[in-house]
Formats: sequence, C-alpha cells, structure tokens
Amino acid sequence: QNKLFRSHQKNIKIIGMNFPVNAASQRSYFEHKLEKCTNPLHKSFLDDKLNELEFLEKTRFNREFYVMIFSKNISSLDEVRESVMRILSGTFTPMPIPIQKKEQILYKLNNMNSKV
Repeated sequence: QNKLFRSHQKNIKIIGMNFPVNAASQRSYFEHKLEKCTNPLHKSFLDDKLNELEFLEKTRFNREFYVMIFSKNISSLDEVRESVMRILSGTFTPMPIPIQKKEQILYKLNNMNSKV
C-alpha cells in the first residue's frame, strides 16, 4: 500500500464503506428446503436458520474498500489503472465493479446517512 501511495500520490483515493450483508441466495436456498421439508424437527431448524439470516441482514455490515483513480485523460487513466492493479495484486486481488454496485457507491457517497 505504501508503494501505491508513493507512486500515485495525487490521483488515487481509497474509500471504505459499510454495506449491509446480502444473504439473499442463502435465504432462497433455505426457503426452498423449507417448502420441501416434511420433518417437523427439521422445519424448526430451517426456520431458525432463516431467522438468523434475516437478523444478519438487518444488523450486520460488510466493510468494503474501493480505489478511485483520477486522471487528466483516458490514456493516462489506463496506465494508472494497470499500475494500480499490478501493485495491489501482491496484497489482495482487486476486482472490477459492476455498474449496479457503482450506482450504489455513488448514491451512498452523495447520501451518507442513507441505507443502500
């Protein structure tokens, strides 16, 4: 990280944001299992699991970090992006962000007290 800041001092910003836990896929799996379940004891365990997932979605947050790269033109932006990806790949794996997530990030940045 220090190498990143030394090489790109003015045109990089790292942002940390909290987003609620998304357990939709796990919830849908347990709901599917609950529909097909015939054992009442097993149903109670599945209900408990669903309640846990709902509780997690309401109370827990994931801390996510984003790197914003600024540049004067597109060609230098591509160079800086490649450099940042190369430098950070030793520490952790940077991933591109889908458009929907970018919209959530921009909304959250402009409306700090709102929940996404």
